[in-house]
Amino acid sequence: MHMSRTKSSKDVYSLIAIVVLFVCIKAALLMYAHDVRWDESVFIGMGRYIASGGAQGLWEPLRPVLLPLMLSVLPDSLLFAELLAMMFGAGCIVVTFFIGRRLWDGRTALIAAALVAITPVFVMFSSYAFSDIPSTFFALSSVKETGSGSGIG
Repeated sequence: MHMSRTKSSKDVYSLIAIVVLFVCIKAALLMYAHDVRWDESVFIGMGRYIASGGAQGLWEPLRPVLLPLMLSVLPDSLLFAELLAMMFGAGCIVVTFFIGRRLWDGRTALIAAALVAITPVFVMFSSYAFSDIPSTFFALSSVKETGSGSGIG
């Protein structure tokens, strides 16, 4: 039992290394400006609308409201939006690890977390204030193991 705890702690330390590497790469990429996409500008505008009580910004009722609520903390900050997206991206990596460890083993979980962390589409879209990465984080967080141990359900 002591051995599995040591192996488990090594896996967690490896996960921390993967997340720190991901965050460092994303922080380095923050120095380069990216084009603000349409959806990103709408979410930031909705955050401004919430923060100003409707005096500024815009409102699109068909958009999810959680991301604009988070962005309303600092509605004029594109940097804050990118940091928020980066935190949700790191959260996706962590949750992927814990799902993989619960269903398979620590090695498989680390491979899955590393693959998520280096996937080009994931790295790119974890810089934008879109609802995709936060919704992926919440969807992954909702995964639970069934009582029979047969997987997820």
